Amino acid sequence: MRVNIHSDSLLDAHAFGLSRHAREVAAGLHERGIPLQVSTAKPFRANARRPGGKTEAHLLPGGRKLLVSAWAALNTPAIERLVPDFDILYMTELDYPVPSSKPSCVVVHDLGPLTHPEYFSRSHPWLVRRAVAALAQVDAVICVSQATAEAVCELGPDGVEERIHVIHEGVSEHFFSAPPEEEIAWCEATLGSGPGYFLWSGTLSPRKNLERVLDALDVAGPDLEGYRLVLTGLKGWDDTALRRRIAALEWSGRVVSAGYVSEARLNALYARATGFVFPSLMEGFGFPVAEAMASGCPVVTSNTGALAEVAADGALTVDPLDTRAIAEAMTRLTDRDTAQDLAQRGRNRAARFRWDRYVDETVSVLKSLSRHSPAQD
Repeated sequence: MRVNIHSDSLLDAHAFGLSRHAREVAAGLHERGIPLQVSTAKPFRANARRPGGKTEAHLLPGGRKLLVSAWAALNTPAIERLVPDFDILYMTELDYPVPSSKPSCVVVHDLGPLTHPEYFSRSHPWLVRRAVAALAQVDAVICVSQATAEAVCELGPDGVEERIHVIHEGVSEHFFSAPPEEEIAWCEATLGSGPGYFLWSGTLSPRKNLERVLDALDVAGPDLEGYRLVLTGLKGWDDTALRRRIAALEWSGRVVSAGYVSEARLNALYARATGFVFPSLMEGFGFPVAEAMASGCPVVTSNTGALAEVAADGALTVDPLDTRAIAEAMTRLTDRDTAQDLAQRGRNRAARFRWDRYVDETVSVLKSLSRHSPAQD
C-alpha cells in the first residue's frame, strides 16, 4: 500500500493547524512502515522538514494557480499522471478538487468559507464549492469533528454521509508533560509580576473573537485587576484596528504580545496561565483548546460547534457573543478550587485526543480502500 500524500501545508515553515495535522499523520504513517511520497502544488524550501528521510517530495508542474484551475474547471489531469506510481491518494485538506482514478481519501477540517463566509474574506468560496461537489468521486472522507461532518452532510453531494469517518485530531505528546525548565524560567522572567495572566493563541482574524476577550477584561473590572492577557500567534487579516488596540494595551501593560512561539514555550505558557481564553466563533476542531487542557490549563471556550464538542465537560463554555459571560468565566478561573477542578477535568478530556489513535484509525480507513488498488504492499 503505497500512499501519496497530497498537501499544500505539510512542508510549511510553521506548524500551525493544517500543517501540524499533515506532519503528524505523515510521521505516523512513516513510523508504521507505510511507503509514502508527498505531492504539493505549493513551492517548498529544499530543506523543508519531511515525514521521513527517504520520503520523496514532488512539486507538481504548471504552477499552483494554473493546475488548480484545470482541476476545478476541467477535472484533469489526473494526479497519477504527474507523480510516480502510488496505490492510494490521501489529501490532508479540502482546498480544491484533485482528480484521480486511484482509491482516494480526503480530510475535511471545516467548510468555513461556505458556512461562515463573513470570517473568510480572503478565501475562494467557488473553489471550496467545487471541492465539496467533487467529494462525489472520493472514496472516503475523514472529518475531524462531528460538527464538520454535519456541515459536509448538509452541503455535500448525495450519499456522502455513507463515506464519512469522524476522527478527532490529536494533541502532541509533549503537551501532556512538564514543560522544559528553561521555558518556565522565561515565563517567570517575562511574566512573573502580578497575580497571574490569561492566555490567548491564534491568528489575528475576526472569527477568533479576540475583540470580545479584550472587552471582557474591561467588563470584569476590579475582579481581574492586575491580571494580564498574553497573546501568541501570527498576524492575520482585517486586523488593523485590532492591532492598534493591542498596541495601546501593551503600552498600558495590560496585554503582552509574545508573537509566534515554539511548542515548548507554548506548553510553558499554558502550564503557568491562570486560564486559556478561546471563545472563537468558528473552528473545525480546536487545537488550542485541546492543547491547553492537556497542559493542565483551565479553559474558557465557546459553547457552540466543534469547540463545545472538543471541550465537553473539561472546560467552561460560554456564548462567544456574550462579553459579560466571557468576563464572568475568566473571573471564575481566579478561584483556586474551580481552577484545580477544571485543570483535572481538562486533562482527562484531552487524554482522548492522541495522534497515535488518529493515525491508527486513518490507517484502517486507508487499508479499507487498498483492496481497490491493483498494487498492494
